[in-house]
Amino acid sequence: MLAEFALFGIDHVAALAVTAGLAALLVAWARGHRDSPATRYPAWLLAAILLVSQAAEPFVRHSMGTLDWQRGLPLELCDLASFACVAALLARRQFLFEMAYFWGLSGTLQALLTPALKAAFPQPEYFRFFAMHGAIVIAVLYLAPGLGMRPRRGSVWRVFGVTAAYAALVGLLDWALGANYFFLCHKPEGSLLEWFGPWPLYIGGGALVAVAIFLLLDLPYRFS
Repeated sequence: MLAEFALFGIDHVAALAVTAGLAALLVAWARGHRDSPATRYPAWLLAAILLVSQAAEPFVRHSMGTLDWQRGLPLELCDLASFACVAALLARRQFLFEMAYFWGLSGTLQALLTPALKAAFPQPEYFRFFAMHGAIVIAVLYLAPGLGMRPRRGSVWRVFGVTAAYAALVGLLDWALGANYFFLCHKPEGSLLEWFGPWPLYIGGGALVAVAIFLLLDLPYRFS
C-alpha cells in the first residue's frame, strides 16, 4: 500500500528544499547575465516544464481514477498562474509578468507550503504537483529579482480585475458542470475561508484577502 503525503514530512520538505535551491541558483545566474541572450534558455526550460506538467495531469488523474469534469479541468488559480508564467517567460510582456507575479506568489506559493495532496513520493502525482507549482514560483522569481522585471503602479487592481472576471466565468462553468472550481460553490474544510461565514459571504471575504495579499506583494516595489 502506497504511503500518503504528510504535510511538512520528509517528502514535502525535500520538495520545498529543491524548489528553493533551484530558485536561488537561477536568480543568481540571471542577475549576472541580464544583458545576455542566454537568459532565454532557462526561461524555455521552465516554460517546457510547466507545459509538460499541464499536459500530464489528465493522464495522471486517469491512472488514479480521479479524472472527471468536476476536478480535472485546468481552471484553478494555479493553472491560470502556470499559463501566465509560460506566456511571460516566452514573451517577456509586462502585463503577462504582472499576472504571473501576483497569481504565482499568492495562490501557488500557498499551495506549495500547504498542498492539498495525497500522493507521496514516488507517485506520479507527487512529481507532477511539485514540478508545476515549483516551476511557477521559480519562474516568477527568475523574472522579478532575477531579470529585474517589476509590477507597475496600478497593477494590483488590473490583475485583480482580471481575476474577478475570470472567477465570474468559472462560476458559470461550476453551475453548468456541478463543479466547485475556485471554491465558488462551497468552502474547503479547514481553510481560511471558514472565517468568513456561509456562502456567498465567504466569497467576498476571500476577495478581500486576495486584494490584501496583492497589495503586500506590491509594497516592496512602491518603496524602492
